[in-house]
Order: sequence, then C-alpha cells, then structure tokens
Amino acid sequence: MEKQSNLIHAGKKKNASLIPREVSIDLLESIAIFLVVMYHSTIYSSNFIIDSSASTYVNYLFRTLLSPCVALFFFANGYLLFSREFNLKKHIYKIIRLILLCVIWGIVKTFIFMFVYDEILTPLEFLKTLWFFKDGWINSLWFLGALVGVYLVFPILKCTYDNNKKIFFYFIIICLILTFGNVVINEIGTIFSALILGKNIIFDEVNFFNIFNPLRMIRGYVLVYFCLGGYFYQLKESILKIKLWKRNLIAIVIMVISCVCLMGIGILYSKITGEIWDVVWNGYDTIFTFINTICIYVLCLNLNKDVYFIRLISCNTLGIYFLHEIFIEITRNTIMENSLWCNPLFNIVYSVFLILLCLLLCIIIKKIPIIKKLVS
Repeated sequence: MEKQSNLIHAGKKKNASLIPREVSIDLLESIAIFLVVMYHSTIYSSNFIIDSSASTYVNYLFRTLLSPCVALFFFANGYLLFSREFNLKKHIYKIIRLILLCVIWGIVKTFIFMFVYDEILTPLEFLKTLWFFKDGWINSLWFLGALVGVYLVFPILKCTYDNNKKIFFYFIIICLILTFGNVVINEIGTIFSALILGKNIIFDEVNFFNIFNPLRMIRGYVLVYFCLGGYFYQLKESILKIKLWKRNLIAIVIMVISCVCLMGIGILYSKITGEIWDVVWNGYDTIFTFINTICIYVLCLNLNKDVYFIRLISCNTLGIYFLHEIFIEITRNTIMENSLWCNPLFNIVYSVFLILLCLLLCIIIKKIPIIKKLVS
C-alpha cells in the first residue's frame, strides 16, 4: 500500500537520477489485495470437521494460497521505503495520516454496518467498537495499526540499513528467531506430542523464550516481513541472474511443498482442538507463509514492463482495502443462496468483481476534492 510515483527522484533535484517504477512490486501489491479480498469474501466451505469430503480438504488446501495476503503488503512497504531517501518530517506526516484514516474509516464502516447488520449501537457501544476493533465490523483495520507500529521505529531501522547492513541483517535474524522460530518450536512440540507421545496436547502461542523475548504479545512477525522487503531490494539483481525457468521452477515447487505443510499443520491443530484452524489468520507467523511470501516475490520478478491495469490496482490498494468489506457484507448472502456458486473457482470470479467495483469507486472518489484523500 506504500505508493510509488511513476518515476522516483533520488538525490538533489538538479542532478536527480530517475529510478524506473518497480513493476514487480505493482504486481505484488495487486496479488496481495486480490488474496485479501479472496480471504474476506470466502463463500465456500473448508470445514473438514463437519464435512470430511475430499472437496472440503481441497478447499482447505486452496486457502493456504491466501496466507501471504497481508504479509505481502508489509513486504512491499519495506521494499519501497528502504530503497528511498528518508525525510523525517514527511514520515511523521505519513504516520499521522494513517492514524486519521484508520479512525475515519473505523467510524464510517461502523455507521454503515449498523444498517447492514440492522443493529443500532449506543454511543458507548459505538466507541467500544472503534477502540476494540469489533470482530466482523472493523477488525480488518488491524493492518493499519500494525503498519503504524512499524513506521514508528522505521527511522531507526532506516539509519541502520543505510549505515550498517550487518546490524540490520542481525536485527532481521533475531526477530525471525523470536517470532517465526518460536512458532516452529510450538509446531514441533504439537507434532511430537500427537504423533510420538500419542497425546492431544497443542502448543499454540507458547512463548518458549520467556522473559528474553521482547517481541512477545505483539505482532513481531510484521517487522520481519517489513525488513525482509528492504533486504530483498538488495538481493533483486542477484535473483535476476538466476535463469528464468530455474528460479520459477524452484519458487513454484517450494511454494507447493510449503502449502501442503501448512495444510498439514492446520489439519493437525484442527483435529486436536475440534475447531478449524484458520491457515490464513493463524498462518501469518508460520515459516510456511514466510516462505510463500518470498516465492511470490520471486515469481513477480517475471514482470519487466509497466502494465497499466496492474499499476492502477496497485495505486488504489488502500482504497480497495477500505471499501471491499462493505460490498462483501452487502452482496455475500445473496451469492451464497446459490449453492452452485459456493466454490473456490466462483470465489475467484466474485473477488475480481469486488476489486473492479471498489476500483471504480476509488477512481470516482479521487475526483472529489478533500474526500479523495480518504482513498489515496
């Protein structure tokens, strides 16, 4: 959701060199918003506990493809921000703007959903909905809160990135161990208990590093994805030196294996708890989503020219993000009345329709003074 200008000016204006638009990131952000809409607009069943048919398991596997949806946005933000010159004044303005957008859209969506859900909130309930990001109402705005959190420490990260890559890389490794590493230990413990000891003991969100983990109880994995984006900006040329067919084949094979593994973990957790384990929401800090995020980026490097429609979506991802759930809540019940439409294939069609609808509205809103700032 971080904006790119068509040409980014680097250095002083008099001697500025022009850096071409990162078309691969345009594609990455377009894929990200598509996966987000796909996830939020789910119209098919993947609950294999209720229905153990083969198609339900296939649907569950399909959902593993959606797991990198939000991670891709953090990756793209880091990729773009670390590669640019830093201006503290503009950065502080950006933070304030994101906070205001979060509050404004929280209020707007809460008002709209009161009518959609036919549930009138009292002033106190309204405030609680905003403050606690009520699930099913405005909880998707957590992304902006997490992004603001990263932006608050970005000046320090950027300074380290520019002046000492070893310390920057050290920071990524430490964050990776304390977040994804901790989750891996949880998963190993669960697998060992179930398959070796024969006990249904689930290790979920256990902090194995105890008091030595400064990232406990927060979404520390967000920092990893964000910094990873900056790191892969440096690796881009090295990746491009790998033969096209070879890097694509490696990325696809690894991603397939990763999705199957994520599905396996999801099935195990679901069987133990008796409730479906959400491979998307619960998968953000798994090593498998981490791997899939990198694989998607590698595949996006295949795009080497500016495609207008992809750029158009990329430039409007923030507006689409704010608007899509409103249209989902208005249309999904009608869609699900026809059981023939309740499958992943039609969900793709439905998601494309939602993105186009939101994109059209974004274009219209951007032509209206003042209000245009709500989606740009």
